[in-house]
Amino acid sequence: MTLITPAAKSLKSSTNDGKIFEEAIQIAYETAMDGLGATKKMIPQHGKQVAHREKSFGLQDPGATVGMLIIRTIANHILGNTLQY
Repeated sequence: MTLITPAAKSLKSSTNDGKIFEEAIQIAYETAMDGLGATKKMIPQHGKQVAHREKSFGLQDPGATVGMLIIRTIANHILGNTLQY
């Protein structure tokens, strides 16, 4: 949820603002990347990482990483593999 919800809202907002779909996808991808980076500053509240709360601080959330891979794959398919990682 840390990155999928903001990316979806960004996509909806961009298309409502009249941006072309490809540009909206790019913006949603960038929003998701920001969300992924933000997970490094969070302490886990759920899942397996809870047992390692302090050790997990500063690390990317594994679930968010999977979400990012899904979003990146979809965006790359739409944009023709033009995303910069």
